[in-house]
Amino acid sequence: MDNIQLFENQPIRTAWVEDEEEWYFSIVDVVGVLTEQIDYQKSRKYWNKLKQRLNEEGSQLVTNCHQLKMTAQDGKKRLTDVANTEQLLRIIQSVPSKKAEPFKVWLAQVGRERIEETIDPELTIERALETYARLGYDADWINQRLQTIRARKELTDQWKSHGVEQGKEYAILTDEVTRAWAGMSTRQYKKLKGLKKENLRDNMSTLELALNMLAEATTTELTKSENPNGLEENQLVARKGGRVAGNARREIEKETGKSVITSQNAKQLNEIEICRDDMRVKVGNITKIRTGKLDANASSEDGAYPFFTCSREPLRISSYSYDCECVLVAGNGDLNVKYYNGKFDAYQRTYIIEDNSNGKLFMPYLYLFMERYVEELRRQAIGGVIKYIKLGNLTDALLELPSFKEQKSIVKILFMLKNINLSKPDLSRCLVILSIIRIIDRLQSLLT
Repeated sequence: MDNIQLFENQPIRTAWVEDEEEWYFSIVDVVGVLTEQIDYQKSRKYWNKLKQRLNEEGSQLVTNCHQLKMTAQDGKKRLTDVANTEQLLRIIQSVPSKKAEPFKVWLAQVGRERIEETIDPELTIERALETYARLGYDADWINQRLQTIRARKELTDQWKSHGVEQGKEYAILTDEVTRAWAGMSTRQYKKLKGLKKENLRDNMSTLELALNMLAEATTTELTKSENPNGLEENQLVARKGGRVAGNARREIEKETGKSVITSQNAKQLNEIEICRDDMRVKVGNITKIRTGKLDANASSEDGAYPFFTCSREPLRISSYSYDCECVLVAGNGDLNVKYYNGKFDAYQRTYIIEDNSNGKLFMPYLYLFMERYVEELRRQAIGGVIKYIKLGNLTDALLELPSFKEQKSIVKILFMLKNINLSKPDLSRCLVILSIIRIIDRLQSLLT
């Protein structure tokens, strides 16, 4: 079924082809826009002459374009020359027009999806950062989404080097991976979320995103080790990789009693995140924060106690001023975070954060939160925004506070990951743990 899209109040007939998941546009309508020609017949003649010229030049563009039935001016359905986004961009290059650039912008708004494998990865990442931030995604989600982009690129690089043709065969293998972990094809998944041209990963929950990344990362490693060649052999490997994440999904669903796969898209998921804000507390409301009193030259090499400064490794000192469980944050320098329980002393620009929650806060949990939170501050410092941490940066940080028991469970799993040697051959097990970590990462909202 065709429908009308407006470019600067000029109608352009478009059609969404479900089987190809592609938008098609009436070429004559587009030519009319580019040449600023209102008369349909004159636009049609222009296109006919352009087709003839392109054919004489040996271009395959006209051959690749095809026809769809669209509603004509008399209200009847007639076969009409159409082009998809990629073809249309090439046609635009052949039509001198001051409308070319704004029309390209319009195309993007209508729903053109960039073909990820054909774009410079660095440009993709830069564009993604800007786009996601502008759309209101939080920093935590953006960081994880960028990791999935890298995992996807690594996988398609492996496919390319193992005899898989870009385009249709990539889509076939992606379906194999998706079907193995999610129980449905990519198209079915998008339909479940009410999507058309929108990117599926951009509309996943963090849990879905983590499992999808697990499936693709595992497939990448299996492709390296099993060395398949061609589509059929790669299909077998893709199913294996997807099953690793599929098993993880079923275990999670068994433990939580809830389905991992959600019909909610990005807009709906973001609405849920807004509703979660009232579950968060300010760090300053549940902790006591003070700073050390000593100069950096107070250290002693043979001292019996740790002396925390802004360096990553603690120095030594002969006496102590504090005896407590705490999180220590370097107020300047590289803005690092440490956890300590015992006797120590501290430099005057080191923040000492202690529990003041009446037993509601598990301090290692706060440490993991601060690691992520200060990492974000450190990134801002690189850009010249923050050179040191102020007390308000810490007291105003929003922390989601689940039950004490849940905090301990979260910390246990996160520290399991820290102790894993990723060079060991049992990568699939490591990746399963990694997926669980990312699931919990959303639960605790370590960084918002």
